[in-house]
Amino acid sequence: MALSTKERIVDAAFSFYRKSQFMEFSLSQLAKAVGITKAAIFKHFSSKEAILQAMQERMYNDIAEVFIAVQKSPGFKHERDMLLPLIVFVAEHREYLGYFLSCQPLEAERQFALAMHDRGVNIVDRMYNSNGSLLNPELYFRNMFIVITLLVFLLARDKILEHNYVDMFAVEPFAVMLTQLINKGLGEADPALDSGRMKELNSLCREAMAHMKSEDRIFTALAAVVAEKGLPGVTVERIANKLNMAKSSLYSYFSNKHEMMHSLVFGELKQLFAFLHENLKHARSCGENVYIFMRTIGEFFVRHPSVPYVSRWLGINTTEGTTDEEKKHFEFMYGLIKDVQFTHKVPEFGYIHVNDIHTIIGWFFSLPLVLQMHGRAHGYSTDTLLDAVSSLYQMVENGIGVLDSAA
Repeated sequence: MALSTKERIVDAAFSFYRKSQFMEFSLSQLAKAVGITKAAIFKHFSSKEAILQAMQERMYNDIAEVFIAVQKSPGFKHERDMLLPLIVFVAEHREYLGYFLSCQPLEAERQFALAMHDRGVNIVDRMYNSNGSLLNPELYFRNMFIVITLLVFLLARDKILEHNYVDMFAVEPFAVMLTQLINKGLGEADPALDSGRMKELNSLCREAMAHMKSEDRIFTALAAVVAEKGLPGVTVERIANKLNMAKSSLYSYFSNKHEMMHSLVFGELKQLFAFLHENLKHARSCGENVYIFMRTIGEFFVRHPSVPYVSRWLGINTTEGTTDEEKKHFEFMYGLIKDVQFTHKVPEFGYIHVNDIHTIIGWFFSLPLVLQMHGRAHGYSTDTLLDAVSSLYQMVENGIGVLDSAA
């Protein structure tokens, strides 16, 4: 049966998100993709926001359908049974992944939880109260690990598919192996990295940052705008308003918005990677390298809490690639840790080889980053968030089964 014009508009809107690093489309672009005039769109939707709402409803309905099918299956025993079908579904619907990442992360989490509850998906009821507050922090952190691991490796797969065009038989083996990684981790836990050694490394990481510089106030204002409007919504005027200063005053520091963001963001990240470079010298094994890496990032974000918001959007920037100057900055930062061995063997993912060390490092980086953003939003203390870094590290090495065995 032929799709209605309204359905074709929603389909076309989602088509923009099938490419990684996409966050915005205009109604003119959408009309061209559908093959109708811009005015014709308003016969079916009152605004762009109404289109985005329809997209959101379709995505939630389709995901809930996957969850409910698993819940009703005869062999369903545990939330982990949902992993494989969920990974297959998202891998086959790249547009949903792109759309979800384009949303404000904290609001997207709340809306997703409420949408699943309203559609009868009961896994969220163990984590959230009806008012959106958290019931079970341990379960929340475990699900955070699952979601971030899914996103990191699905995004890596998508970027490779965009260049290699080998999307015909890769989903199933990829999904099986990613499920295995989430359930079992890297499988390289260091027996010597016990609670005593962790406390020792925690102190080393904390002491290294005792005299670090305070967060730049312009960067703090930039991050506040990013948190509210997303990266596309950043303007010099909005940053100036956060600082209660004239827009012209900011131009005495920077010649344009790009230079300002470039200088502020890479200034923060370079400082972080300098700490990583020093702290990793204390590691005695691959496992300790991973733990120090994650703990240092956690300690840094506690002191500079605005950095995760900008870093998150930087990772899904809309620009096609990076400038030569930005590449130099990335190469400098990666050069500080490129000789560090984090694992003896990176995970295999079947036909799609996303198993380069850059992806693994991105995984280690993303876990404390998202923990800081979402944990703060839920009111968790600094001590709770830093303790959660240790839990996330255990899941990296042992998978989510480590919590089941400890229960």
